[in-house]
Amino acid sequence: RPPRSTPLYSSAASDVYKRQGDTVYVVFTSSATSNTSIMLIKSFDGGTIFSDTIRVSPQSNSYKYRMPNVSIKPDGNPVVSYMQYLLNWMEPKQIVATSNDYGSSFTSATEASALAPGEPCDCCKSSLAIASNNDVFLLYRNNNNNERNTFISKSIDGGNSFLLISDLDDYDWVLNACPESTPKGVVVNDSIVVVKRSGASGNNELVCTSVNTNDLNFVYNNNIHFLNGAVQDYPEISGVNDTFAVVWQDNRDGIQNCYLSISTNGAFSLKNSISFTDSTSNGYKYDPDVEYANKDIHL
Repeated sequence: RPPRSTPLYSSAASDVYKRQGDTVYVVFTSSATSNTSIMLIKSFDGGTIFSDTIRVSPQSNSYKYRMPNVSIKPDGNPVVSYMQYLLNWMEPKQIVATSNDYGSSFTSATEASALAPGEPCDCCKSSLAIASNNDVFLLYRNNNNNERNTFISKSIDGGNSFLLISDLDDYDWVLNACPESTPKGVVVNDSIVVVKRSGASGNNELVCTSVNTNDLNFVYNNNIHFLNGAVQDYPEISGVNDTFAVVWQDNRDGIQNCYLSISTNGAFSLKNSISFTDSTSNGYKYDPDVEYANKDIHL
């Protein structure tokens, strides 16, 4: 990390990266500027050598920025999402910035949440999913008078504008505080498979949704492993064709642990879960991640 460019705190500004071949992009919130800003560093040799810091968010004295996320287009260019606020942390907006020169500079940012009612949930990070045709999908939690549902926005011009949105929840989650939870998705063929936390039933549960990439209509909202009274959160998903792996954390046994659900018959068949952490090690386990590649699951 470049000198004096430090995360504000882990849940809102932790480094995130994506790798495509030997290309690595890292984005983070920096307090080196007068107002917090979004920065990027990049590597084209698998992370051995990184570039100097590149500013993603605009140079503005009117806004603060935090909670960045990055993904990579098929041509290798990065797409970055982040939250914009006024200096008093009001009027949050989900912003997307794109690059056409492999992260050396970024185009003027666009507000990807503009068509949603209310405003984005101010403490919930967004995530990105990108299709092979360069369509960009932004997943985020919205706040419409304390209705904290998961939304998706779609861009058909590589992230320069977002002209279609959809609410992905069957039931409204009404909560007068930010749940600090991020929906995650993966594009597989003509669908985006999304995993998300919902508390609409009064139970904090993990839900899997399949969304059509053309019109953003969803087919189902399934519980992966219903556990009454447990708080399931921070999901991650990876998948290819009919094989999917989902991980998350929950406190089902009175202690925080990390769990895995696998399906080789499509996302609809994701059911139940197992712990994949070291059961002989005492202490809480948090923040799992997963990647499925070449028939191997990396946890």
